[in-house]
Amino acid sequence: MPSHFAVYDKAKYFGATAHAMTERVDAGPIVACKMFGIPPGTSVLRLQELAFVELARLFWSLAPALATQSEPLTEIPIAWSGTKSTRRSYAAMCEIPADISNGELERRIAVFGAGHYDISLTVTLHGRQFRFTPEPDIPVDAPSIVPAAPVLEPA
Repeated sequence: MPSHFAVYDKAKYFGATAHAMTERVDAGPIVACKMFGIPPGTSVLRLQELAFVELARLFWSLAPALATQSEPLTEIPIAWSGTKSTRRSYAAMCEIPADISNGELERRIAVFGAGHYDISLTVTLHGRQFRFTPEPDIPVDAPSIVPAAPVLEPA
């Protein structure tokens, strides 16, 4: 969800964070962080891909210590900041007001219209709820799996 809000808010930077686990989500001491610039026009899916690459690099750099040290990793002097994204805040963005401008509607469709987390864009008119369904020929920001090459079965 943070990627959706970063794209919606037109954030300039995003990142991956490694932290000690605590009872509260995203609240433990930060042990590593990698920030990167968000290229203009980046979609939610592309931002998630970029973040995953940075997360893999972060894990790779921490792997030796994680595998050999029994003591916790050293906390770095970076504090959690910003608003935490929740399913509730995501769902709120999917509730479309009846008087929404065309520009804002298009922006929400681009960011939240793929129905991630089984939450669809909806509008309620006269007590009836209507759900946005993307047309098949309109690209949505959702992953698809396509084999890189034909799969050959052994004889």
